[in-house]
Amino acid sequence: MIHRITYAIKDNDIVHVSEVESGLACGCVCPACKEPLIAKKGEIKMHHFAHQSGAECELGYITSLHYAAKEILSKTKVFVIPDVLIEFTSNKEPLKLNKTNKVVVNNVELVYSPESRIPDIVIESQEKKLYVIFSFSNSKDLHYKNRFEIEKKSAIEIDISSWKTLIDKDDL
Repeated sequence: MIHRITYAIKDNDIVHVSEVESGLACGCVCPACKEPLIAKKGEIKMHHFAHQSGAECELGYITSLHYAAKEILSKTKVFVIPDVLIEFTSNKEPLKLNKTNKVVVNNVELVYSPESRIPDIVIESQEKKLYVIFSFSNSKDLHYKNRFEIEKKSAIEIDISSWKTLIDKDDL
């Protein structure tokens, strides 16, 4: 599935492709590689950003989602942790380990990890930190997951591998 960049950086703010002018006049850069972007807003394909150079940026899409999530969390000041369930392969009913919980957000920041080259979102709430990681696969490298256990950091992974190509702020 092709994931098109729909969020970019303009004047140090995150913007959706719908919020800017078409073409290079958008004045946007890729959140991952910082290359200039073109806002493609035609009538056939979905609106998206493309690199002016024509390069395919491996991390542009996922990094743009981190920036958008940071903006949303900064404005709403709430992060909802969903029910935590254990599902069984048998006919047994799922076991609920934890119910839905709303976390009040005091601060949100992006922290870049040398291992993944992708930022984690760090939510600060009542002097505690929660790391939020977006993934495209539930088969992450064990080393990547273990970094939080070793450093005794609380983390939640959000698997977005099944999400549709166009993710808007409501979906996020």
